[in-house]
Amino acid sequence: MGNLFSRLDCLKYLRMLSLSGYKNVKELVNDLSNLKHLRYLDISFTSIKELSNSICLLINLQTLKLVNCCHLTELPSDLHKLINLRHLDLRGTSIQKMPEHMGKLEHLRTLTCFVVGKNRGSDMKEFGKLSYLRGTISILILDSVIDPIDAKEANMKEKKYLEELVLEWCKSNEDSQHERCILESFQPNKNLKKLTINFYNGTRFPNWFEAPYLPCLVSLQLSGSNYCFCLPPLGQLPCLKQLQIYKFVEIELIGPEFYGDSSSGAPFRCLECLTFSHMKQWEEWNTCYEGESFPCLQELQIWNCRKLRKSLPQFLPSLKILNIGNCENLEAPLPNAFPLDQLMLSNCKISLHDVPNSLTSMSMSAIRINESCLNHILLNNPSLGQLYLSSCDELVSPSISGIGFSTSKLTSMFFDKLSNLKSLPDDMHIIFPYLHSLTLWDCPELESLPQEGLPPSLVELTIIRCPKLFASRLRWGLHKLFSLRHITFSVELESEESFPEEALLPPNVTSLTMKNCSNLKSINYKGLLHLKFLESLCVWDCPLLCLQGLLEKGLPKSLLRLEIWGNCPLLKEQFQEEKGQGWPELSHIPHVCIH
Repeated sequence: MGNLFSRLDCLKYLRMLSLSGYKNVKELVNDLSNLKHLRYLDISFTSIKELSNSICLLINLQTLKLVNCCHLTELPSDLHKLINLRHLDLRGTSIQKMPEHMGKLEHLRTLTCFVVGKNRGSDMKEFGKLSYLRGTISILILDSVIDPIDAKEANMKEKKYLEELVLEWCKSNEDSQHERCILESFQPNKNLKKLTINFYNGTRFPNWFEAPYLPCLVSLQLSGSNYCFCLPPLGQLPCLKQLQIYKFVEIELIGPEFYGDSSSGAPFRCLECLTFSHMKQWEEWNTCYEGESFPCLQELQIWNCRKLRKSLPQFLPSLKILNIGNCENLEAPLPNAFPLDQLMLSNCKISLHDVPNSLTSMSMSAIRINESCLNHILLNNPSLGQLYLSSCDELVSPSISGIGFSTSKLTSMFFDKLSNLKSLPDDMHIIFPYLHSLTLWDCPELESLPQEGLPPSLVELTIIRCPKLFASRLRWGLHKLFSLRHITFSVELESEESFPEEALLPPNVTSLTMKNCSNLKSINYKGLLHLKFLESLCVWDCPLLCLQGLLEKGLPKSLLRLEIWGNCPLLKEQFQEEKGQGWPELSHIPHVCIH
């Protein structure tokens, strides 16, 4: 790179220069004045810490990209001399303030962020002169704007080409009325499509959050308010499709004010995705205009709203995805949503009596669900393809009762932290004829696999921290599963120190992973001898494991990848690159990864 800079005198007609991604670039040469014809300069993803004023001599420069120059804290003071600059991309930088006279960059079209310097609210007047900005801009550190008159100087309403706007404060301000006045002055143009407000601490939102002022708004994100107790009337925004509300800690009730005046039409008539998260004091959702609101809502997510008690909208005719987690006081029936496709519930008291029969994916964690309820859901959801159950302590011995019942769509089953689970359904090979993946993780009481065996369609099997089940491994009948290709175990041995036993694994296995095997000392050569297609062997956290015996017999010739991860001190010493005793034995393996 130094050679390039030394030859810049020979490149005086250069139009474009990109150093993007060169992490070893920490500074540019002090004198770039010879590159008079340069139009495009990209130094994104470099380690640049400072830009000298000589860059401002590139009077024909039109594009300057500084994306992810995270060490860069300041722009050159003469930046305003780049009178032909049209595009300035500052995403991912650490710029603390903008240089003075930014308003002289009158041709500027793209400015990804504008940082208001400390006690420099007057910078907004310079920003106001940038009349042709378009696309996306973030205005940051609005705490520095003390006078609302300065905020008005930004002239946001007249920037008619801007489509996306981020307004962000950086610290809590107890003068909520002042912050509201500042936000009032930043009323954007009516063509705005996406708006994000971060860390606003007014008690209310200004009037321009109503439909007449944001007729084209498609996406709105409101995040991090310590004092706001009332949400704006967003229900009448005619084009709003995505709404995300995070960390509004003083909101206790969401009621009619959220929906707006229904005489103007159905509230939230275009909304497709709605998310509430980390609303610490939220207790009640007054679902007004039931049957009229949210006619197009496809995705509803509510997370970490621990005081929320009631209720949910009950008629959501377009809902496809419902995701509720860590709302442990929420007791409500499921919405009436016939096209519901994905249901994810975690740590809440949602009633499961009326689960729709259209599910393709279901995830339940820390939910009260017993064998009867699970049986009912499986019988009534013939299209269910994925089932995830975690921390459901009432499940002991699930069975599926239904004459001739089988589900041809279920391909993935994941059981995690089922502390009381003792057995799996007896007729799994019949009930789930196309099961592709089965994971059993942290099921300490699970004693055995079904007597008739697992479905012959199984391709992936993972068994982690199931000690009683692992003890019965010789009765699993895995050798009959000719479709099984990928196996992951935590090898929990009591007396034996070698694994796997001869003929335990099916012959067509291509990938074998062993995790958290605290007592495992060696891998049994005879247990791998029949695995003619084994391509990948992966070992995680096996502190006593040594492969000396296996090396003496020879690693499988089919092996293409060997991975060693975590706490495996003996293996890492044995296979230390160029130095380890076993390193030469790995020469036929194309990919060896030791982490």
